Amino acid sequence: MKANFFLTDFKQLATHSKTLSWLTSAAVSAGEPGEISSQFERVDLNELITNGDDCFITRANGDSMEADIFHGDFLIVNRSLQARNGDKVVASVNGLSTVKIFSESPKGLHLVASNGKYAPRKMSPKDDFEICGVVTHVVHCVRRK
Repeated sequence: MKANFFLTDFKQLATHSKTLSWLTSAAVSAGEPGEISSQFERVDLNELITNGDDCFITRANGDSMEADIFHGDFLIVNRSLQARNGDKVVASVNGLSTVKIFSESPKGLHLVASNGKYAPRKMSPKDDFEICGVVTHVVHCVRRK
C-alpha cells in the first residue's frame, strides 16, 4: 500500500548548522527539588536530527494526540526509521495525512489516537496507506502569551 504523499512540501532540516544552539544550565530536577548546576553548556539543537536528509519538520493540527502532542506542536519526523509498535508516526491514509500511534498485531495494523475520544483506525487492504516517517521529537509551548 503506497500513497502519493507530498513529502516535498515539507522542508528538510539541515544537519550540522552552527546557528541552532542554545546556552543552557546542565540540568534542573524534574523530581524532588534540587540544586541547578552552575555549569553551562552549549546545546546543539541538531542533536534532535538523527539523519538530516531524511528528516522533516511539520506542525500538529488537532487534538487526537493530546496526551503527548498538542495542536500547534512542531514534530521532527524521520523518514528513514522503520515504524515499531508504539511509535508515533506521520502516515498517509487515502491521500490524507495524520499523526497517530503505530500498532501492529495479529489482529491487523491500527493507527491509534492518544485521545480516547477517537477510535483506533484499522487499516484494510482497500486503504491507500503509507508510513511517511516516525516522530522522533516534539517541540511545544507550555505557556501561551
